[in-house]
Amino acid sequence: MYRTLSAAPPAQPAGAGFAATLCPPAPSAGRTVIGPMLDTLATGLRAALRPWTDWNNRRLAIAEFRRMDTRMLGDIGLDRAQARAAVDAMMARRR
Repeated sequence: MYRTLSAAPPAQPAGAGFAATLCPPAPSAGRTVIGPMLDTLATGLRAALRPWTDWNNRRLAIAEFRRMDTRMLGDIGLDRAQARAAVDAMMARRR
C-alpha cells in the first residue's frame, strides 16, 4: 500500500542549498586545455603585431610634429631637425 524509497537521496555538501541541488556545477575538463591555448595564441599575436604597432606609433608621432609650426616646436624645446630624434628617443624608452 505504501511505497518505500529504495535508496536515500545523495548527501549534500555543507552549505549547499536548493539551487546547488538543481544546478550542479559543470565539469571544467574543457577549460583546463582551452585557456592556456588561448593565452599562448594571444601572446603570439601580440608579438607578431608589435613591429607594426611600433612603426605606426612612430609614424603618427612624426606626423604630429610635422603639423606643428616652428614656434610650437620651439616652445617644447625642439626644432625641425630634432623632431625625429625626439620620437626615436621616446620609442626607445617605451621598450
